[in-house]
This record gives sequence, structure tokens and C-alpha cells, in this order.
Amino acid sequence: MDGHAFSGARDGKGEHDDEQAEAQAHGVLRGFKVGRAAFTVTVAPLGTACHLLRKFHQGLALTALIPTMCLPQVALMVRNAMFANSRAVSSNQTGIHEDLEKVVRRHLASVWRAPIADHDHASFEQVVTWRNENGLERPLMVDSGCGTGRSSVLLAQANPEALVIAVDQSANRLERGGRRWLQPPKNLLLVRADCTGLWRLMQQQGWLLDRHQILYPNPWPKSAHLKRRWHGHPVWPTVLALGGELELRSNWPLYLQEVQAALAISGIEAVLSPLTTEAPAATDFEEKYQASGQTVWQLIASLARQ
Repeated sequence: MDGHAFSGARDGKGEHDDEQAEAQAHGVLRGFKVGRAAFTVTVAPLGTACHLLRKFHQGLALTALIPTMCLPQVALMVRNAMFANSRAVSSNQTGIHEDLEKVVRRHLASVWRAPIADHDHASFEQVVTWRNENGLERPLMVDSGCGTGRSSVLLAQANPEALVIAVDQSANRLERGGRRWLQPPKNLLLVRADCTGLWRLMQQQGWLLDRHQILYPNPWPKSAHLKRRWHGHPVWPTVLALGGELELRSNWPLYLQEVQAALAISGIEAVLSPLTTEAPAATDFEEKYQASGQTVWQLIASLARQ
């Protein structure tokens, strides 16, 4: 999940890191038979090979005997075979939700007064301190639902003049991000918080963003779950109030079509198109979707800064 219990991003789940596989894999694998046939293995360490082979995708079949293969190569083959298996989003909803406009207008006309959790207040204080120490005058960018921080690192590296706050509610994903990025950019802060709480605290302090990205949020594809999607949630007006360039990505175009429609209700124009950049994948989910042959979609809008 991303920064909040309803509309969480999925980045970071099921990762199989190439470097980790290579670091763990030492030795030679022999007699790698076809498909589901038995394997004859001579390897050091044997445990690593057996673990990889147990995780081998059941539907994968090799077309020939591979007499000798370095285990790192096998690890990467296994990883890639398992990685490119993502299914397209399935939903009982075939078009923009019939209640979308009613729900969005209701949220725009009222203030969401749900209490903000103590841990979100504590996280915001951490962010305030970090921002004060690193320059209040610097542009501020937020990567919401950052997972292990892959997209956050890329954002911070591409914008060294800015301060980048990466938010996720999962301690596990952020801990894995800490191990994954041993030397993160100095202009990046990974923080554990519920996005709904942190966003509202930012708004209460009058913070304005230069950029806000929400990449691959949980689509909540069932029609009954409209109010769990960001644009159907009571926090939506806060997203608009934070301003800046807003970017969302998804492998479910209907999700972004609804975001586009929700923005239009506020008089905000958004551009929705397939992602065509040749740049490296921004998230693990983006890489997996593209490896599975899925089209990923990008929405960009410029929010008024008032």
C-alpha cells in the first residue's frame, strides 16, 4: 500500500534484485533439464540454487539442455521469467464511475475533519526539521507511496536543487529501501507516514509543492471501491491545494481517466497518454508491467498555486 490504508501504492512488493542475486550466487549449475523435468545440480552454495529453482516459474520451459551455466546467469533468468508475469487489472467497472462527479463535488464543498494520527504528527516534525536544516527556500517535491524509494532516488538525482520527501506507510518497505540505497542523495528524505495525514499537515502549514508524484497507486478496481481511490477520497481537495506539477502513473487507464475527470471538475486540465519515455523504469511495478507487455499510462497536470 502507499501512504495510506485505502489508496496505497504497490511499489516494492515481490522484488528480486539483480545485484543481490549475483552477490548470493557463486558456483556452477550443471544438467539444467527442460521444463519440469528433474534437475541435476552441482553447485556451491547448494542452498542458494535450490531456493532459486524452487521459485522457478511453473510455466517456464527451457527448450534445450544447458550443460553448463553460471549460477548468477540462472538467477537472472529465473528472476526475469518470474518478473514478467503481471496480469492486467480486472474490474467490473467498464467506464468512469457514474458517481464520480457527485463524490468529488461533495468533497470539494466540505472540509475533511478526521483526526490526524500522532505518528503522522511526529513524522511531520521530522520533515520540518530536515527541511529547516537543508533550506526552506529550495523547491519542494513529494513522492507519495514511494515503496522502497526507487522513484524517489531518481527524482532527487534529477533535481539536485530541490528537496524531495518520499512517503510510505510501510516500515518494511522503507527499511528495505534503506538497505537498497546505502548512499541515497543528500536532498532526499524517506519518511514513514500516512499520506492523508502528512498532506493535510503540509497544507495546514501553507506548504506549496513544485512537484507531486503518485506512481502506481492501488487501483481499487472494484466499482464499490471508488471512495478508496485518491480522487474519490475526502483528502482529494488537499492534493489540489498542495499545488505544483502533479503526475500519476498506472497500468489501468480507467483510473487515470477518472483522475482526469476529477481534475476537470475543478477546472484543471490534465494530459493523459501512454508512457513513451526511454528512461529507466521509475518503479519496480513499472518495470514489471513493461516486462509483461502492458502499456503504462501517465497523467500530468499543473495545479494552481494559490
